[in-house]
Amino acid sequence: MNTVPLLRGFYQTAYVTADLDAAMRMLAATHGIERFRVKRDVPGLPGMPEMVMHQAHVYIGPIQIELIQPAGGDDGLYRDFCAPDPGAIRYHHVGMWIDNEAEYEALPSALAQHDIPVVFSASIPNVGGALYADARPALGHYLEYVHFRPDVKDTYYADVPRY
Repeated sequence: MNTVPLLRGFYQTAYVTADLDAAMRMLAATHGIERFRVKRDVPGLPGMPEMVMHQAHVYIGPIQIELIQPAGGDDGLYRDFCAPDPGAIRYHHVGMWIDNEAEYEALPSALAQHDIPVVFSASIPNVGGALYADARPALGHYLEYVHFRPDVKDTYYADVPRY
């Protein structure tokens, strides 16, 4: 049996929406979240499907909330989750930090042992990587694993607002 902890390192919950601006307005009106780091026209990373997306990030305490709007290309991974109401959000994935590089590299094998397929494994040049796994049959959502170089981890999201 594997020893890679498949649900350890939780730091992010992510949602998809067909209208990023409307979703941010809803979160502001409903939950008082008024500041986000917004990035538009973000291309998929090497290893991801070729797509474009818009993203918004905010921290609520130690947990990061990510909003993703699919914006073109092979974006079915996100678009297929969008609600009929363009401003609504739908739960998509949890994100986990994997600080240990050997554990990160062992993830595909560990996930396969549990019949959890890897959707993609992306690389971020000079930063690290991210791996998506399809845990929908067991958990109802995707799992995202992120491994960054230690010198990058603390600064990559430094400009994300915190509440």
